[in-house]
Parts: sequence; structure tokens; C-alpha cells
Amino acid sequence: MVKKTKAFRANDIRGIYPLEINAEMARTIGRVVGDKFLGRVIIGLDVRSSSPVLYEALKEGLALSGVLEVIEVGIVTTPTLYYLVSSLGLNGGIMVTASHSPAEHGGLKIMREGAAPVSGEEVWHWIEQDGLGLYVDFLRGEIIKGGRVVRIVFDCSNGSVGRVLRKIFLRNQAVEAIFINDKEDANFTAHGPDPLGDGAILELQARVLSEVADLGVIFDADGDRAFFVDENGLEITSAQALTLMGMSLPEGERVVIDQIIGGLPKRVLGEWGIEVMESRVGNIFVREKMREVDAVLGGEYSGHFYFRNFGFNDSGIFAAIQLINLLKARCESVSELLSAWPKFYGRMVNFNFIREEVPRVIEVIIAECGFAASEINRDDGVKLIFDDYFIAVRASNTEDLLRLNVEAVTEEILEEVVERVTGIVEDGSGN
Repeated sequence: MVKKTKAFRANDIRGIYPLEINAEMARTIGRVVGDKFLGRVIIGLDVRSSSPVLYEALKEGLALSGVLEVIEVGIVTTPTLYYLVSSLGLNGGIMVTASHSPAEHGGLKIMREGAAPVSGEEVWHWIEQDGLGLYVDFLRGEIIKGGRVVRIVFDCSNGSVGRVLRKIFLRNQAVEAIFINDKEDANFTAHGPDPLGDGAILELQARVLSEVADLGVIFDADGDRAFFVDENGLEITSAQALTLMGMSLPEGERVVIDQIIGGLPKRVLGEWGIEVMESRVGNIFVREKMREVDAVLGGEYSGHFYFRNFGFNDSGIFAAIQLINLLKARCESVSELLSAWPKFYGRMVNFNFIREEVPRVIEVIIAECGFAASEINRDDGVKLIFDDYFIAVRASNTEDLLRLNVEAVTEEILEEVVERVTGIVEDGSGN
């Protein structure tokens, strides 16, 4: 994240390199200035030791902007650039120079059409106004350099995430991005705003197969949740996605999961020396727990993923980048990575229930099922843990619903437990 320093002066941008001006700043300035000038922009540099670094970063930023053409003239004097901008009728120019300041300084002199100067303070004002661009810069910086090129299908669910994704992957040679349902639509006509809705993921699955993609990602309407499918179009559970994200973590790190996401992260990440801790369901509880234990990663069954280096907040795109980086760094496909792990089968069932009635039904479930449980956790509703499955029952945080989550080591056990507990809930509802 670019922060304002003393380099942003009344006349130009100039300061000690790399303390007050550096490559990250030059890259951001190039993109922001390029979006302001558009058209044709010319760039040059002086002979300072810092200038080539700033010059290359400036070019990267301009390449990510809306400029039509960048003209490079190499090492020149600043008046040369003034003359060329004016005489050639260019939209702007940027000279990488710290003028007469000491050798340890670096800087940029920016001129608009007609070679009229742009102050450093004005450039900083442009940066402050460019919130989306700064977020995109941050996300771009999280994509690892090198590795193999991967093909990803992004389903934007007619929400706002498409405008962010297009900026991230504009002219990105490391990721071949394919967008579907990226037209913003207040009615969410493609499949609704929730990826968990009936049939919402079907188009993504089909497109991953037809495009021979490495991964498919579907976001909800505001982009804070993400769900994934592998190269075969098969759904990746939130537990599997979180575990994939945790593969690169060093031993001793901590991960927080909600109590219904499932046992896979504990089983796999725990074997790698990563401490996996449970939280109540709900973003406020997961984030509080992450801060409390300084966890690097967190996740929920509902497709929210949280990151310490994102302020303990969630972002669907940031989560997708973690899996993109994993694929870029490894030769295995997602399905090959998942095949080495134990398989768990899970299901959520929702029942219409008055919130005040949920505690009574929970007590009935405990009475009828809890006698054989190895652990009974009452932190959030109740979670009954058995050798081959768990049962979690709780009131929804947002709706008049009772949520039942069951996870088992086989589909047969899952079906049997869901049927049994569903019967208890329905008998206890008084309907």
C-alpha cells in the first residue's frame, strides 16, 4: 500500500530512495497518471543509480493504465522531454529525475499536455481518489511472479467483482482469465446473487470443462465470498479450499475455522504442524478469534475466507489468488492434490424455526443423541462429535432458521445421521 511521504512536493515528486520514493510508488504513480492522461505519454530518465529501477516500475504502472502508447526516449535531459511533449502534441510526459538533489535521492517530474507541470501534491490527490486502483494494485502484488500460466474461469454473478477482476488481469501474462456473468445487473438474472442457490454453479462447471481450465471461481454479489470447482468441474468444499490455502504455511502458524466447516483442515494441516482452532459461526466471531490468536488464515463453511495480511478481513478475490498461486507454483492439478487427502461428506439442512424455540429443540437432540458423543460443545448451539461424524445444530445469525450441519466419513453414515436428526427436529417442532 502506497503511503504519502515528503516526496510529494509542491513542484514535483522527489525524496530519499528507497525510503521516501521507491518502485512500488513509481508503479502506482504510472498507473494513476496514465489513467488521467490516456493517449500518448513519453518517458525518460537521468543517470542516477535509482532511476533505472523507478523507470522500469513506472513503465509497469503505465502498462496497467489506459494509455494508448508509451514512448521511451531513455537517458535525456528534462528540457528534452518538455520539448518533445510540446512539439509532438503528446498527452503527457514523465521524467525520472531528482533534479539537483543529492545522489541518494530519486524522483519524478510529471507534465501534462503542452508540457505544463503537474505538482506532486496533485498526483497524491489523484492517488487518494483512486481507491479501486489502489485495491487492484494490492491484489496484483499478491500474485506470485513466475511459475506456470494457469487458465481460470471467473463467474462474477452479475455483481461488482467483475470490474475489479478485469483491472487485475488486464494484460496479465501469468493468468489467462475467462469471465462469465460479468455484466453488472441489479436483478442478478444469471443465477441470483448467492453461489449456494439452486443451480447457481452449473454454468461455471460447464464452462471450466469446455475451456479446459485449471480452476473455476464463483463469487457472491459483493465479492466477499468465493466458491471453487476443480479442473473436472467438481465442487471444492470450503474445507478443501481452506486446506489448499494452508499448504504453503510454515509449521507453527495458526488457522481459525468455524465449527461447521468440517474436519479436513484439522486432520491435514494439523499433521503439518499448523494449529487449527475453532470459532463460533459468523464473520465477527472468526475475525475476533483470529486477532486473539494472531492466526494467519481463517475460513467458514459459507465461503468466507479471512487473511491476516488483509487486516483479518475476507475477500473472495484474495482467496482466489491463494489458489491461483498454488497452481502456478506446482505441477499437480487441484484434483490430484485433493486425492491425497481423506474424504469427508457434509450437508447443511435448514428448518424454518422461531429463534426462541431453537434452544428447546437443541436440548431434545442432546438428550436423544448425546449419550454416545465423545465431545459436546455448546459454544454455538451444540456440536456433538462422534468417531465417524459430527452433528452441529444452531440458530441462524440472520434468519428465523435452525441450521443442521452433519459431516461423516462415508455417504452412508451421512444419510443415516441426517435422516435421524431431521426426524428429531421435525418431531420437536410441534408441526
